Amino acid sequence: MPRARSRTVAADPGLLGFLGRSPVAIVECAVDGTIETASPAALRLLSPCARNGRVANLFDVLQPYAPQLRSLSERKGQATGPICEDLRVEVDVRRPASRPSTSTISVGLFKPDPDSVIAVLAEVTPKGRRGARDRAAAREVISTLTSTLDNALSMLNVAITREDFGTGRIFPDRRTLAWLGIEEAADGIALEQVLNRIVDEDREAFLEDRRRALAGEATSFRDFRVRRQDGSIAVIAGRRLVIRDDDGRPVSIVSLGIDVTEQRRAESALQAQRIAEQANRDKTAFLSLMGHEIRTPLGAIIGLADVLRGDVVDPLSSRQRARVEHIAEAGGHLLRLIDDLMDASRIEMGVLRLRIETVDVLPVIHGAMRDVDAPALGRAVQLRFELPEEPVLVRADPTRLKQVLLNLLTNAIKYNREAGSVTVRVQRRGGTCRISVIDTGIGMSAAQQAELFKPFDRLGRDDSEIQGVGIGLVITRGLVEAMEGRIIVESEVREGSAFHVELPVAAPAIPGDDVPGDDNKGS
Repeated sequence: MPRARSRTVAADPGLLGFLGRSPVAIVECAVDGTIETASPAALRLLSPCARNGRVANLFDVLQPYAPQLRSLSERKGQATGPICEDLRVEVDVRRPASRPSTSTISVGLFKPDPDSVIAVLAEVTPKGRRGARDRAAAREVISTLTSTLDNALSMLNVAITREDFGTGRIFPDRRTLAWLGIEEAADGIALEQVLNRIVDEDREAFLEDRRRALAGEATSFRDFRVRRQDGSIAVIAGRRLVIRDDDGRPVSIVSLGIDVTEQRRAESALQAQRIAEQANRDKTAFLSLMGHEIRTPLGAIIGLADVLRGDVVDPLSSRQRARVEHIAEAGGHLLRLIDDLMDASRIEMGVLRLRIETVDVLPVIHGAMRDVDAPALGRAVQLRFELPEEPVLVRADPTRLKQVLLNLLTNAIKYNREAGSVTVRVQRRGGTCRISVIDTGIGMSAAQQAELFKPFDRLGRDDSEIQGVGIGLVITRGLVEAMEGRIIVESEVREGSAFHVELPVAAPAIPGDDVPGDDNKGS
């Protein structure tokens, strides 16, 4: 199978044309020396050195230096950059009608990627000015390739830094200098300048990674946090490559760095979101489980209280009856709270079951108003109607619709002023029916309205005498949206609030006709 890799020279038509017109001998080959692209000058130089004039493998042509060249190429491994710059090779030359001779060829090898090698060749056998021209042209090609590689690294936002053991100085490129906020210096910078920019928690790991690389241990990309000049933190993924001489002693360290700050920030945000979502699911499942576990004994308590209140054989005293009434009232309140928690859990988990049908909203409204007569009378709140005479049909679950209205009416009474009023208004607007519950209560600020539908948020009224845990409106909105409607809130402080429930209207049913496929809906 052919090897898939970049073709540095062959992929650039402009560079190919330049090489075709230049006297420079340049070859692109695989790391084993197999030639893939060669300039005309290279073919002219190498053909007389090859057996039968066939140039197939660069290293085989440059006998007896083939083992040394292969070793240099393979020793570089996955690293890129120069392998050698001016290796002098003596080769036998066989030209037609000429005696065999020996030529000296200068070989420069450069690795643009892990799988290929660029060879720049020049005959340096004393021949007047020709050798000088070849070397100048070779330097021009190497400069062009270096500039091309630098531009490619810049596009990838990759920085390269070289630490030279001969001088003990570090020579960063312009991207590294920008990350560190350090000015460029011709003689390089000190290691301490780099360490001072690394956050304290990562400094020891940075030095340990450097020690491991020098010891010959395999290293991989690792994140280090760097403090920029403006105080912000950048996350740099870096890896070190140690360059050694023929005796295996380290000559320099080449470090590659990639700015992954935004990537790590996005990953952290995504991980935090996943943790929050899982915690929310766990909380919802716990509430559902606890609701089922508590409901059973609570039902027995309420049932026993009802039995005691209705006992005519051995009736309770007035004092006992008051206590039992208190037990029944508290049990009923707790049962409603559990039902609300279970509804909120079902809505959040998307398992709420609805029975959608055509419903006349007027009887549902009258039923809900009757249920809140007592609390309204207790606070002297007047209940008002603004209802049409003809039926108003919507597509909804009648039980859940009444629950929505009871929640809104109960809140409108609880948070109203003494001797205030609550008005229920029904309007048909095209294909939508709007049911409005309007009160003359304490109202809400814009900030409170923004937090209105957050679970367990009572908008700063936790210390008030009004009962509640802050999930009624969460359930109300969930039920309305599950019935393909929406809820709108309008409120002003000390002026009151208006909650508008909008539901899709339904066409009047034709006697004897059934609407298939829409009786049960899971949300």
